[in-house]
Amino acid sequence: MGIDLGIVLIVEDDTTAQQRLARLLAELAGKHVHVSFVASISAAKAWLASSKPDVVLIDIRLPDGSGIELIAWLHEHHPRIATVAISAWGEQTTVLAALRAGAVGYLLKERKDAELSLALQSIRRGGALIDPFVARRILESLPLDTVRPKFRHAPHHSSGALSKREAEILR
Repeated sequence: MGIDLGIVLIVEDDTTAQQRLARLLAELAGKHVHVSFVASISAAKAWLASSKPDVVLIDIRLPDGSGIELIAWLHEHHPRIATVAISAWGEQTTVLAALRAGAVGYLLKERKDAELSLALQSIRRGGALIDPFVARRILESLPLDTVRPKFRHAPHHSSGALSKREAEILR
């Protein structure tokens, strides 16, 4: 199930980033999207007291605190509102903290417009997207058994060579 982009709140203190995100959302959702901006956590909570957006795009580093705190607050008080972290910071601990707090995505501002647009489109369709470069770093940090689980009933070939049947299937 997808996410409606009718009403979007952007919590970002950089006006250039605000305008860029608004433009990308307008290109994606057309004239039916209504975008509002606030520059702090306190302003976001005040805005949310009277409005209910479909999606909130939240910068991680805000003047009055961490966007992760706002994501967690939204997840607790307004669980139907989708939250997406958007940041210049892609450290693994920050990304995982945002996702644990309830974000459905983590995007990096430094990406080209086309990349951000595709990411927002994926989130709109109901996907949970993490910037591909951040996801790769997270996957590389996991133990191999976590990334590629062993199959208990799979035959083990100590030589690494394929069995006759495996070679036949591959052909």
